Amino acid sequence: MKIQLLFMGMLLAMMQGAWAQGSGDVSSELTPIVISSIADLNQLSLNVRAVDSDGYQGKYIELKNDLDFSEVALFDTDGGEPDSNFWPIGYSDGDNNNSPFRGIFNGGGHTIKGITVNRPGADWIGLFGLIEGATIKNLRIEGCTFVGNTCVGAVVGQSNTRIEGSEPNDAAKGVDPSDELPENNIEPSSCSISDCYVARDVSVKANSIAGGIFGYAYWTTASNC
Repeated sequence: MKIQLLFMGMLLAMMQGAWAQGSGDVSSELTPIVISSIADLNQLSLNVRAVDSDGYQGKYIELKNDLDFSEVALFDTDGGEPDSNFWPIGYSDGDNNNSPFRGIFNGGGHTIKGITVNRPGADWIGLFGLIEGATIKNLRIEGCTFVGNTCVGAVVGQSNTRIEGSEPNDAAKGVDPSDELPENNIEPSSCSISDCYVARDVSVKANSIAGGIFGYAYWTTASNC
């Protein structure tokens, strides 16, 4: 764990100059936060994992270029051998440390390829490890490998709803939304995954709960995938 945190700290420090836009930035559909490089996507992942992150809730993010991770070296995530070249965007440790992505990610029809996340003992593995009340659209995944324990998918490992007035971590713990609706009966904010394509050369493996687009989907709509 210490090695993992040290690496993440070093990576964050190196990339601060590459992408200064953090989770607190204002964005809209017309003026989205732009992802144009591998460094930008890595920074997005690190920002979502930050302790005080809102997961980019309600913020618009747009991919402007194809991204190829094929030449990105593997690094060690668990104190063993190098196993991955990317940290999934959004994660949970299965307890109280949950950092889901909550924004609107528009892939712009671009392709992300060459990602390797080979962590057989880890949960919530994918380009997006854990999302909550988020939208993912217009994205292609090619030539990637995602290996985990459970909840593994090429686009999303696990998607959850978000209920206003409830604790943000409840959905990640598997709480039934019907038990969590506040007194004003606000409807849950579901996830949406649309127009996402996963090529045949993408490998997704898990001990349980895995899928091509997403591993586990809860209060999620999917279309044209």
